[in-house]
Amino acid sequence: MIKNTHVSIVSIKEKIYLVIFLVMSIVYAFFSSPSPNQIGLYEILIALCLTAIVGFKGVFFTLGYQAETSRNIHVLAIISFLFLVVVPTITGLIVLENEISNYIRDIVPMLYLILPIFIFHRVKINPSEWMRWVVFSICVIGLAYSIRQIIESNILISDIGSKTGFITENYFILDPAVFFTATFLTCYSAVLFLQSYFLKGLSLAVLAMAPWFIILAAVSRSAITLILIALLAIIFLTIARSKTTKLSSFKTMIPVVAILVFMSPELVTLFSKIWIILLEKYENVGVNGRLFEIQYVVENIDNIRTLLFGEGWGGLIDSPLFSDSVRFTHNSFSYFLFKSGVIGLMAFIVYLYFLFSKMFSGDVLNKKSAIILPVQAAIIVTSIIHFLLAAGFKSLTIGMVLTLIMLLGMKNNRNSTKSSLIRD
Repeated sequence: MIKNTHVSIVSIKEKIYLVIFLVMSIVYAFFSSPSPNQIGLYEILIALCLTAIVGFKGVFFTLGYQAETSRNIHVLAIISFLFLVVVPTITGLIVLENEISNYIRDIVPMLYLILPIFIFHRVKINPSEWMRWVVFSICVIGLAYSIRQIIESNILISDIGSKTGFITENYFILDPAVFFTATFLTCYSAVLFLQSYFLKGLSLAVLAMAPWFIILAAVSRSAITLILIALLAIIFLTIARSKTTKLSSFKTMIPVVAILVFMSPELVTLFSKIWIILLEKYENVGVNGRLFEIQYVVENIDNIRTLLFGEGWGGLIDSPLFSDSVRFTHNSFSYFLFKSGVIGLMAFIVYLYFLFSKMFSGDVLNKKSAIILPVQAAIIVTSIIHFLLAAGFKSLTIGMVLTLIMLLGMKNNRNSTKSSLIRD
């Protein structure tokens, strides 16, 4: 009786934290932005939700103070995230006396990056349930940001294929949730079509139109290319893995093919415009100065302190690309080299390694679950774009994506303490 009561209390507490996580995501989706210019009421509410989820136990766990759990965490993972929080803080605030406002705008994204470690003690209780809620939350944010971007920028269907971008203030499209949602919904709908769930697949395909709309309007070359590659890979793997899919999928695909044939003239015209505008954008802007950013970060290293420890959180660098001083670059590796030096860059790589290395080894969900491949595809596409080509690695949703990676590496056991950061 006492044991059942305890399980019931744990279950209720678990649901409360899941609801808090969803509330935080909704507030972020509808009332905040990827990079707010100032801290307002909604940003404070998001911070309070995160604090409630993490709690003191999460902080102690992160610092390795809990004996029964810290023994299982690889020491290199602990050293890595502790270094990235502490040392650049000392360099930025004490050694170089960077402005406190710039420091805050750097340290908060750093804490987002280690969100998986902060909430590990919560998600380990029921990782499969947390995975579903986190995926749902990211998609809510992705869809909300897509719609807000369409409204704010007044994007019309006629704009697709006729412009190389659009003017915007909040840049909702740059949030990782948009690319994650576009990839996940596109791939998941394809899987459902192939598994003979036509209406479910169609409903997800319709939802995917929102993020696709702004991706095409912005002519995001990396997103278009990577999502299409992911879609083809998912279709191939789904058909190859299932004998039933091979036999029944063709029946389900008949209405899909019929719709595509009916719309073929418009689609051919649209794709032709997009292809032409993609080529024009590549000729005009190349790789958007990403390589040039790496070059001036390397050229900024002029002494041993900068080489080893960087400019610290809150540090600025003169950018010939923008003819001004900037706080960040669009590549996470050049960013960490700039902020935390070679040692910090190595710590960042080690941290990512322990997350990604076990992404395909867990069993949180059944290996044959229709959601697994789309989630993995969305993670890979989002990570490539926002760690290599965009500054989305500084947003809250990249922490959610990294949390998904950790969840994928966990065991489906309510008492399990194994994760992608745990020793073998």
